[in-house]
Amino acid sequence: MDSKAAAEALFHTINKGIRSEVNRTVAFVKTGQPKTQPNPFDPKTPLVLNPVASAQTLHKRLAELGVNTDPQLLEALRNTIAEHLHGAFFNLFAALDGEGAIYDKDGTEVQLELRIHSGEPLPGYLHEIYRPADLT
Repeated sequence: MDSKAAAEALFHTINKGIRSEVNRTVAFVKTGQPKTQPNPFDPKTPLVLNPVASAQTLHKRLAELGVNTDPQLLEALRNTIAEHLHGAFFNLFAALDGEGAIYDKDGTEVQLELRIHSGEPLPGYLHEIYRPADLT
């Protein structure tokens, strides 16, 4: 695999995770029910994916107001969460590309480089080719 293909695989994996987390959070805000999935360690007991505390608080308050199932509100929430996550990854890629900075807790600037298994570095323009996830 060449470095550009590796970057695309990285983006795909990140965007798949973003899409999953956004959809899981919005579904919880709507229903108040955590998602479950098969448990690889105990097939008889499903694995419960509990949401973060803020999602629980948001569900409770929106349900009290009777708007937790409003499609426009849920779409806006979905897009807001996704845009913030995409922005965080964009900033990370810009820093890795040398157009941002990564600092240690003592203020020392740190330079990082991502390489594929063969040793070839990923392109130095990751933030320019990163595209947000399609949430549909």
